[in-house]
Amino acid sequence: MGMKAVAAARIWWAALWRRSREPSGGSLLRAAASHLSSYALIMLAVAMLACAVAGLSVTLHEDNRQAAERHAALQLALDEIYAAPGKAEHFDAAQVAAIAQRAGLQDLRFDTDDSATAGREVQSVHDAQGRIVGWFNWAPDRSLIRALIWLWAFTGGFGAVLGVCAFFAAGLIERLARSLAVNLRTIRKLTCEDALTGLPNHRVML
Repeated sequence: MGMKAVAAARIWWAALWRRSREPSGGSLLRAAASHLSSYALIMLAVAMLACAVAGLSVTLHEDNRQAAERHAALQLALDEIYAAPGKAEHFDAAQVAAIAQRAGLQDLRFDTDDSATAGREVQSVHDAQGRIVGWFNWAPDRSLIRALIWLWAFTGGFGAVLGVCAFFAAGLIERLARSLAVNLRTIRKLTCEDALTGLPNHRVML
């Protein structure tokens, strides 16, 4: 009878010990998982920022390249139409239309007043003495470039916000994990150890 009581007490004690250990272990695992997830979000934010910077740089470089090609096409059309560059000081509507068709530019205009060129791409025209006699201006189709610039700017901004939030969340989770670890150690001492000797206190545990 005594042996059965001892065996039953051991089984009950083992079950009680497992139940007392499981919540703390689960809490620590959840804290570690939350900590890792916050660092994963920080890495994702850094990757988004890097992609946004690289994409915006490539987009702006492509925009500059296309603008240079348009200016070169206009200059080539002028050189082909006029055998003596710099001699022409006035262009009528037919000449402007011919230059636009040759250069492949949309809504090409020639103005002698630079105030009419606001918001448009401009290329100046010079006379034989090098003085500016007017400006060719046109409205390029930059809708795709603008959309890409907006997209990369939005991606970079979202990545920055995500990184800041993840950084603060990681700090908060780390403080909570330290506080949880301290509380669990305190609970374990109060429930399993004698306050004076630090030895297992079977009376308190039972």
